[in-house]
Amino acid sequence: MKNKQRQVYKSLMAVFWLNVILLLAVLSVLLFIKGIALSNSVSSNVVFEQYSIIVSLACIPISLKLFHSQYQKILPLEEDKFLEKYFITYITRLFILDAVAILNLAGLYLFDSRNAMYMTIIIIFALFFCYPSKKALDNRQDNENDLNKD
Repeated sequence: MKNKQRQVYKSLMAVFWLNVILLLAVLSVLLFIKGIALSNSVSSNVVFEQYSIIVSLACIPISLKLFHSQYQKILPLEEDKFLEKYFITYITRLFILDAVAILNLAGLYLFDSRNAMYMTIIIIFALFFCYPSKKALDNRQDNENDLNKD
């Protein structure tokens, strides 16, 4: 792995772990403030819960598919351009999942929604499908070498 690839990989790892730790911290603080056993209060908003579940479950495969299709498009690019676009694509995938997690955290805070808490936990688990891969950067070099042989 080249120096520039290592630098991109380390940056992605830092962003990934910072993201996961921050989401877990915010969820923990909200659960501490609201109490672990959320009450079934009158402020519960059923419509919000329904849409947050739909949006959460839709955004997980959408973000993963978007990343995969963009990755396939940028594979033939030269190394510097590839690393730049790979980083942007990776951050976009995390941003989509973070936006949904923030929506659910807002629902947890505003409506004491248990479903929002569960969906936030599911989003955090889905983030582990976004773990940065050295193999993705190495495979690119293998594909580039195969193209040069032909």
